[in-house]
Amino acid sequence: MGKGVKIEIMDTTLRDGEQTSGVSFVPHEKLMIARLLLEELKVDRVEVASARVSEGEFDAVKMICDWAARRNLLQKVEVLGFVDGRTSLDWIHATGCRVINLLCKGSLKHCTYQLKKTPEEHIEDILAVVDYANELDIEVNVYLEDWSNGMKDSPEYVFRIVDALKQTSIKRFMLPDTLGVLNPLQVIEFMRKMNYGGYCDNNTKEIVILNLRSTPDWAEAQEEVIQRMEKCTIRHELVHAFLNESGLQWNSFAPDKAWAKNEEMVDWFAIQFPKMYEAFRLAGGI
Repeated sequence: MGKGVKIEIMDTTLRDGEQTSGVSFVPHEKLMIARLLLEELKVDRVEVASARVSEGEFDAVKMICDWAARRNLLQKVEVLGFVDGRTSLDWIHATGCRVINLLCKGSLKHCTYQLKKTPEEHIEDILAVVDYANELDIEVNVYLEDWSNGMKDSPEYVFRIVDALKQTSIKRFMLPDTLGVLNPLQVIEFMRKMNYGGYCDNNTKEIVILNLRSTPDWAEAQEEVIQRMEKCTIRHELVHAFLNESGLQWNSFAPDKAWAKNEEMVDWFAIQFPKMYEAFRLAGGI
């Protein structure tokens, strides 16, 4: 606690896809751009390709990794890989790259309808890839693809995935808004839930409070601080539940402005409630 926040910049220009729609680079162009990004612009990380795409991509990644290794920059070069057993990892290892950004499913819909697997099966497959990466001495970051819709429609799935993976050697969990569906207030709400430990499931009517003690960010926190945060989180999610049950998730033509979804207001009640309760008690209002 109390540590400064480090913001990292990862550039994905060199990974052919929607971020550079209609554009592709030959290997020497990729090397030139990677050098500029890492040496001139000083970006923290570059994702240079997707695994298994083509021989040309293999050659480009190998050229970049050979150059980066000579400049002591190899850990800044990353490749997008897939939960496909050993296939992506073998391809990445052969190029000389030492970091995989592992594309995992961040929503129950993608897991069920795209992969046609249960969450348990997907988790088992991810863990197998992580174990093999450890054998190859390859660092693993995880993309939770469609995380934004996962948090909106199936938060219990998101937390099940994160809980199963957080004790592994995975270095980073990357939480993309893949389809651009979130507004800034929703980003704040979902990140708070990822960091501080709770959510109110509108479908199952369950309130889930995560175990902060198992989270690295809270490992050095005093027990009193953890208990205070957990109690505040419980109050926060209960306020959400009361407002939802009162129909106040729909009291606005703009759903994101509804009271039940107003994180600032809900937080205010969660924080101030102990003082309000004591004032009510002293005034004979309870």
